Amino acid sequence: MIVGMDFGTTNSGMSVYDGEQLHLLPLDPANNNPHVVRTALYITNQKRVYLGRGAIEAYYAQNLNRKVKFEPVWVGEVVMTYAELPEFVRDVYIDKDVLSPGRLFLSFKTSLSASNYFGTTVGADFYFIEDIAGLYLYITKKRAEAWLGQEVKRIVLGRPVRFSFDTQADALAQQRLLNAAFRAGYEEVYFQYEPIAAAYFYETALDHEQNVLVFDFGGGTLDMSIVRLGNPARREILATGGVPIAGDIFDQKLVRAKLPSHFGENSQYKDEYGSTHPMPSQYYEAFANWQSILELNTPYHLKTLEHIAQGSTERRRIRALINLISSSYGLKLFDEVEAIKRELSRSLNALIRLEGPGFQITQLVTRVEFERMIQQERDAIETMLDEVVQRSGLRYDQIDAVIRTGGSSQIPVFIQMLQNRFGAEKVKSIDTFSSVTSGLGILAHQIESGAMLGPAFQREGWNYGGHLRVPDKKKGVPAVDLTLIQRLVDLQEKGQEARVTPESGLVALTLQQEITTLLQDIEEGPLDFLAADDYLPGSLVAANADQKLLLMTSDYRFLLKTPQELAEMQAMGLRLVQTDSLHVDAFGEEFISGILPLDTLQEAKNLILFSTSGQAKLMRADTILPSLDQPTPFRVERLPGYPAALVGVDDGGTILVSSMAGNLLRITPEMVANRAGGKFVKVSSEDRVSSAVYLPEPIDLVLINDKGRAKMMRSNTIPLSMQLAAGQKMIAGKLRGLVVTRREANWMAVTSQRVVPLDLPQSDEVVPALRLKKGEEVLGLFDACRVTALATQR
Repeated sequence: MIVGMDFGTTNSGMSVYDGEQLHLLPLDPANNNPHVVRTALYITNQKRVYLGRGAIEAYYAQNLNRKVKFEPVWVGEVVMTYAELPEFVRDVYIDKDVLSPGRLFLSFKTSLSASNYFGTTVGADFYFIEDIAGLYLYITKKRAEAWLGQEVKRIVLGRPVRFSFDTQADALAQQRLLNAAFRAGYEEVYFQYEPIAAAYFYETALDHEQNVLVFDFGGGTLDMSIVRLGNPARREILATGGVPIAGDIFDQKLVRAKLPSHFGENSQYKDEYGSTHPMPSQYYEAFANWQSILELNTPYHLKTLEHIAQGSTERRRIRALINLISSSYGLKLFDEVEAIKRELSRSLNALIRLEGPGFQITQLVTRVEFERMIQQERDAIETMLDEVVQRSGLRYDQIDAVIRTGGSSQIPVFIQMLQNRFGAEKVKSIDTFSSVTSGLGILAHQIESGAMLGPAFQREGWNYGGHLRVPDKKKGVPAVDLTLIQRLVDLQEKGQEARVTPESGLVALTLQQEITTLLQDIEEGPLDFLAADDYLPGSLVAANADQKLLLMTSDYRFLLKTPQELAEMQAMGLRLVQTDSLHVDAFGEEFISGILPLDTLQEAKNLILFSTSGQAKLMRADTILPSLDQPTPFRVERLPGYPAALVGVDDGGTILVSSMAGNLLRITPEMVANRAGGKFVKVSSEDRVSSAVYLPEPIDLVLINDKGRAKMMRSNTIPLSMQLAAGQKMIAGKLRGLVVTRREANWMAVTSQRVVPLDLPQSDEVVPALRLKKGEEVLGLFDACRVTALATQR
């Protein structure tokens, strides 16, 4: 099977044709029209990739009202080698937003022809432009295969008549797009001009010959072709042409002309010496695109604008500019203007409305104003139109039909331009967003059936183009492992499907600080989970499959994962150091040092973080908790050792702290609050803090060791102390569980072989709570009632 795909600047689509039925594939179920997918990609620092409407929504969710900090970064030496193009080597520097949780890529098709643009960093990795386009093609390919129920290896890709007027830049763009298609997994690729594809779609409704002008006007380019259609034996392309003018440019013109005045353009301000100055123009030139507005979100620019606002004649508008920049509302602004541009195709006027933190804008725009703004582009398009007709060898009256396609072809001034030259009765509109997609599917079928031949590019032996080289003794940014990202995409795409999974699971750490996960309904029965001699005591967590777990790293960062995510990563052989950019250097790699359910902290007034070496840090919960559930991992100030436990506390009560050796002590939140810095809990060099639990009031406890022996004791009989010494060992053997007795609890024991109900002792005598088999050891305990309750709440 060969599919056809329109990889557009603003929107994309894919189709298949079997000779009788044409199918547009639903690549973006989240979109109003699932057969049209926005050419948008959002990649997070944790290597999660979102496509289309989901990319825009993820960007807004993670970026509105966040802080920005740009720093220059040397990436490395990029070596570019392509067939038919010269090889060159260049140092690459970029300005990186180090606080960004990810990057949004829009209209990235236009970057394919830019020889001075190689790509950018996202998180800790460098992505070539081919990687970015390749990921987009990979996800759409996977969704197409899921819908078709078969693998797709061959594709007809649409391309503009001209990516660029520069022939070398045009060739570069096609080779990069081809490279991206091969990286996406296609083995055979054909190219076809987008207006020719639209002509083939139009031809399906013809019963006689016609000379047809295709006016394909999208978000990135305007392409024109004159084609003789209606008789396959006499089908002929008579002329083609194009200009790099389209809807994105019109959006920029609208923004630049109508909005800066609301943010203080042409105003004045007085400095501290009383001198009057005009507002710096750079803040309004940035309104050319949303990324430029984002780049103003730096401490330097915001401080400068705050200073200007103090002496400004338009203080309220300068404050609005500060809020627009600092809240990262640039894309929202352009989205609103793009919708108004469409409205002007239906109405003589429209209102731009933009509301954000600290500003509310309303601006009238008339169609006459808009047409005046784009007069220069209108003239260039008129000139190209006349040239294409002249090259075809036809007169205007010999053109039988003019078909318009693409979003910008709906703009009235261009409809009028065509009608003036060819007559209103000849100018027709076909499927605005899917005619090229449909035509490419028809062309794909003709190639597959042998009715048409075209130059095919084969993946085997293809030169992939660029690579990144970091010379010795220099620290650059590594090129992304695209295969790894694709595996993560497979995981995400699997998550989009309806599936039946166990509702709960177990998560623990090995002695090598690797996470191991077992996703199965937790009930009495056999278990194949973790060997006793490879278990890190105190790390066992039982949780609902969708429950958020807080993973504490050795670098004092906090990640959120669900058992479902961890189990799927484990099944694919993926480690967090790969998937979440854990730090790696010559001294080792960042690892997970503790696990706990996030919901156990939600109602707390304060949080106390314990390190393995006995340090403790008291933090206000209302300042920390909102930061934990964010896309960018939250980091706290380092303590000696690694994070061991994070516990929520209120006023009063006590905290039980245990060590790997099984020693116990009891402290109060006030003891932590009153001790500023220094080692809090003394731990021997052979031992380490392993867990902590908060008790609001004295209560009965049950301790259980690795051999299944247990005893009950009152919590307030454990001494208040700041030293985990051998004399505080409350039960022989290895302490593997501490039960807070509650009537509503149903405690279960996890052993190296099974899950089994725990028979709680009722005295302070050490008695068998479990009858263990030969070689079986207790690993930990969990409350089955709590896990069941969480599953019920889903």
